[in-house]
Amino acid sequence: MIAKYWCALIPLLSAVLFFLNDTSSAAKDEPPFRCQSGGIGGEPFVPDIATARAIFKAVKHAVWPDDSKKFPIIVVMDKGGYWDVGDTSRAKPKSPHLVPGGSEEIIVSAGGGTFRMEINKCTGAISNAGGIR
Repeated sequence: MIAKYWCALIPLLSAVLFFLNDTSSAAKDEPPFRCQSGGIGGEPFVPDIATARAIFKAVKHAVWPDDSKKFPIIVVMDKGGYWDVGDTSRAKPKSPHLVPGGSEEIIVSAGGGTFRMEINKCTGAISNAGGIR
């Protein structure tokens, strides 16, 4: 009975994930991010994911040098005016896992990291940084 409902939800979940990952027209039509204050000539000090990731790695290594082995995956999310950066040990599953009977199993995980921070795109300021030891 439960499998019947999960099977009905899979197309809906697929549509939601497609919508969230679709960057085709909306993202291309948007102007590039410009700083109102900070940055250099309106350009942000931390313009891309690679720069945010490098800042995160440097700060985390200074605070907890050995922790990167336990939590090697760095996740960076664009939140408009800042980057939300954290670490985890869990990778996204590469494909759905089939359970006996041929239905798909959906695996949900939460947590799994120790350190996160927000990095202002325009100023490079780090805020809300913290971790769990």
